[in-house]
Amino acid sequence: MPDPSTLISKVLPLCEPTQSEERRIAEVAKQAKALVDNYVARLDDVVHVVFGGSFAKGTWLPHHADIDIFVKIKPSVGVEKFEEMGRNIGSEALKNFSPKLRYSDHPYVEVFVNNVRVNVVPCYDVQQGKWQSAADRSPFHTHYISSHFDNEKRRQARLLKK
Repeated sequence: MPDPSTLISKVLPLCEPTQSEERRIAEVAKQAKALVDNYVARLDDVVHVVFGGSFAKGTWLPHHADIDIFVKIKPSVGVEKFEEMGRNIGSEALKNFSPKLRYSDHPYVEVFVNNVRVNVVPCYDVQQGKWQSAADRSPFHTHYISSHFDNEKRRQARLLKK
């Protein structure tokens, strides 16, 4: 039976993207977010646009990157309008990438930009614990992980995912 540390040292490099892959994914993220930012700039009910998920946390696996873009919407917006915004923002901002409507607790939009999955997800801009939709927790989770994980913890998270 191989020593666990020997096994880990062999598997860990398989869990880490190359620098060129990191640059490629970052460029796709920058491009997609710029399109969303540009579209929502004229919408009064949008507070902010932020990255989320494994891309934002630096825990994505090579060849399995996906980018989550969270559109933070004023908490005063009703559910019906919130869902409409969830459908429209990603569909219009990223219309050149064949958007597909997906559903979780509420609608969100998925596209592929240069073969990278990008999800545009609405959430309410709420205080922690005052959730109005299931996605409202995600930016808080991303912030927590980003502020508590160093490079070694990110590597370990990638190893656990692999």
